[in-house]
Amino acid sequence: MAGYGFEEKTMKRAIALGASIMLGLGAGYGQAPPVLNMQLSNGVVRLQMTGSVGAAYRIERTAGFGRAGGWQVLTNLAALAGSPCVVIDKDGGQPGCFYRAQVVVSPSASNMVWIPAGSFVMGSPASEALRFADETQHTVTLSKGFYMGKYPVTQREYLKVMGKNPSFFTGDLDRPVEEVSWKDATNYCGRLTQQERAAGRLAAGWGFRLPTESEWEYACRAGTTTAFHYGNALRQGMANFFTYNEYDAAIGNISTNSSGVGYQGRPVAGGSYPPNAWGLYD
Repeated sequence: MAGYGFEEKTMKRAIALGASIMLGLGAGYGQAPPVLNMQLSNGVVRLQMTGSVGAAYRIERTAGFGRAGGWQVLTNLAALAGSPCVVIDKDGGQPGCFYRAQVVVSPSASNMVWIPAGSFVMGSPASEALRFADETQHTVTLSKGFYMGKYPVTQREYLKVMGKNPSFFTGDLDRPVEEVSWKDATNYCGRLTQQERAAGRLAAGWGFRLPTESEWEYACRAGTTTAFHYGNALRQGMANFFTYNEYDAAIGNISTNSSGVGYQGRPVAGGSYPPNAWGLYD
């Protein structure tokens, strides 16, 4: 994946499920406790789950209580489209195999996007021009989904939580916060978690944190395999950057007769450019 970072000091935030949230919490958060029925035919398990449409659930499987491996996620239902919902497990049906459905209590934040669990090829192919030596391709599997901020954290959000604005480019609090270190960013996530829990807006077991390198690339790619989520070429006006060159993954830098088309000379407000396939901006 091409190593271009136009606003390198802006930060994303991710929220991940840190502890198991059991069924008992469901009614308290406006989600009906799921009802799971199982049918077995020719070694194939058919699971029918009834729950609240639009709510989030998780179906898990175990080969037996007390055995190594414990409960494994069979599927995540980030937003139940219809009830009842049918899930097929072709690998089930073994003696001692058990299933359970759990409510997934999600944060009530409209500016966050659900990133589903899955696998992807991290890194960039050897044929990609100007790639770095540490971008060797390898398959990464993320077993749990997570929520990620739809936009970069703004100066307004940072100021509200931390009581200060370290940004160099001030004057518009809706622009991304910059001039923050990794430590600053983790402190922000920790304090935001404390504030949201104290206000009753964040359920037990949830917490804000920075995404890992794998989580960030997985979310950025959104299922694509190209150099950028929108393709293999970077042209002026497609992002907020200044250069005398454009980029093509098959060629490298391409000289242009102009520079800085659309460049604002400072970080731009979130949502200034089209989102990727999962709804993440900038």
